[in-house]
Amino acid sequence: MVENDGCVVALGNFDGLHKGHRRVISAAVDRAAQAGLRAVVLLFDSHPCCSLGHKAPARLMSQAEQERIICQMGAECIRIEFSRIMNMECEDFVRNVLMAELNAKTVCCGFNYHFGKGGRGNVDILSDIAEAAGLELCVADAFCYKGEPVSSSRIRKCISEGNVQDANAMLGANFSYELEVVGGDRLGRNLGAPTINQYFEKDFIVPLKGVYSSKTYIDGKYYSSITNIGIRPTLDKSELRSETYIIGFSGDLYGRKIRVELLGYIRGEKKFSSLDELKQQIQADCAVAESSFSQQ
Repeated sequence: MVENDGCVVALGNFDGLHKGHRRVISAAVDRAAQAGLRAVVLLFDSHPCCSLGHKAPARLMSQAEQERIICQMGAECIRIEFSRIMNMECEDFVRNVLMAELNAKTVCCGFNYHFGKGGRGNVDILSDIAEAAGLELCVADAFCYKGEPVSSSRIRKCISEGNVQDANAMLGANFSYELEVVGGDRLGRNLGAPTINQYFEKDFIVPLKGVYSSKTYIDGKYYSSITNIGIRPTLDKSELRSETYIIGFSGDLYGRKIRVELLGYIRGEKKFSSLDELKQQIQADCAVAESSFSQQ
C-alpha cells in the first residue's frame, strides 16, 4: 500500500522521455515501491531555456504525452514554474522544495544532472547536500546507444535528418505526434489514397521532408500507414504539413486528434511528372510501409 507521508522524486529535464530519462524514472518507481512511498517526477511548466532568455530546442512531445507516459510508468507528475526555482542556491532547492514542499525521502537523477542558480549544481554537490540532510540519492548511469550516451539533442538531430530508426531506438518508443486532423484538397481520394492532414505546432520538431512508413492509432487500434512530410511539389503547394494515408481505414477523422508514429524513412519528397506516376509511387510506398508495420 502506497503511503502519502513521503515520496521518491525523479529529477531531470525529461524533455524527450528517452531511455536515459526512463532509467531515472524507473529507478524512482522501484525505490518508491520498495519503501511504500509515492513516485513523483518533477517537471517544469516550460523548457528552462525560455526563462533564461534563450531559444528553447524544438519539442519532441507534448506536455500531455509526456504526462501520459510518466503515469503509465507508475509515477505522478508535479509541474512547477522553472522561473521560481532558477535562481535558488543548490541547498535551498533541496531543502525548501524537495524536502519541505514535496517531502522527498529519496531523489533520483541522471549522471549529468545540473541544478541551482546558473546550473552550478551537479551530482557531486547534490550528493553532499543530500548526505548532510539525510536524504537518499540514487544516480542513474548513462544509457548508451552506438557507443555514446543517449540525449535529446542526438534524437533531435536524427529526426531532422530523417533517421527515425535511431531516434526510435534512443527514445525507447516510436517518435510520434498527436495533432488535429484538418481539411485538405481531397485529391488523395482521386488517387485511391485518401489522407489525413495535420500541421505541426510552431515549437515542435519537424522531421526531414519526405515519405515515411508509419502507423496510425485510431480508437484503440493501429493501422499501417504512409506519411508524407513536406509541401507536395507535384501539386505546386508550399505549405508544410504531415499528410498520412491510413491503409485499410475508412472513416471521418476531421477535427479529431490522431497519433501518427514514424517507423522509417522511405524516400525524399519529389515532384512527379503526372498524377498517374504519383499514384504508382504511392502503391510502391505502401508495400514498404506494410513490411515495416509487420515487423513492429
